Amino acid sequence: MRPVLVPLDTGDEDFVAAPITSQSRNAQFDLPLQESREAGLNVASMARIHKLTVLAKDEIVRRVGVLSDSD
Repeated sequence: MRPVLVPLDTGDEDFVAAPITSQSRNAQFDLPLQESREAGLNVASMARIHKLTVLAKDEIVRRVGVLSDSD
């Protein structure tokens, strides 16, 4: 299981997702989440926005949290 950021949900049976990781890779398009713990993540994390994928909503196991406005 991997947490994801959902930047787009058009209301149908799937959504666009960006994987979230705690492993810093210094990639140009890794977006640090400023308030990771407040969003329900255990450690400081980043969204890998260059690794977008489409996932089916029936694959969601649980909702971890919500990002703050600053993220």
